[in-house]
Amino acid sequence: MENLFESFRSKIPNFNADYKVDVFEKLSLYGGGTDERRDSRGKYFETGYELYIYAFFLGLYRNEFVTIPEKAKKENFRVPIKDWGNKSGKILRKDFSQMQEYIFSALIAKTEIDFIALEKGEIEEDVVIKNIIHQFECFTNGGLIYLKNKYEEHPAYFMRASYLLDLIKESI
Repeated sequence: MENLFESFRSKIPNFNADYKVDVFEKLSLYGGGTDERRDSRGKYFETGYELYIYAFFLGLYRNEFVTIPEKAKKENFRVPIKDWGNKSGKILRKDFSQMQEYIFSALIAKTEIDFIALEKGEIEEDVVIKNIIHQFECFTNGGLIYLKNKYEEHPAYFMRASYLLDLIKESI
């Protein structure tokens, strides 16, 4: 049995494509870039997956578990979780490996997994990983919906330097 964490890290989670313009392009430098480019465009997130991580924790703290509609077009960053936060070419970027562990731990706590059945081979590891990724996508989707609605209701709220922290604090 391969390490569950490593299997998780090899996956590429999806998001509802409706949020590409409504959230990702408004709040992040979607597609990546430099710190200077991000700052000059007034973005708080250098990449889309940084916003994805934030939306996950926002959805988790708010307990906003929302399945992506089956008919929705899905997108992803074409980058496996293990490469999120890759430091190549980024002097000031921190390694995201610890963040990946926090995400995985939160997902394990929220996902019903019969570890004894998994160990006995009664449940396939792939099934467990699919369920974990589903949880990841659903909490992230809940966070993205909240961000979209908040932005539409109060766009000036996002001009405050502390808005990212404020949203998390309001959710706890």
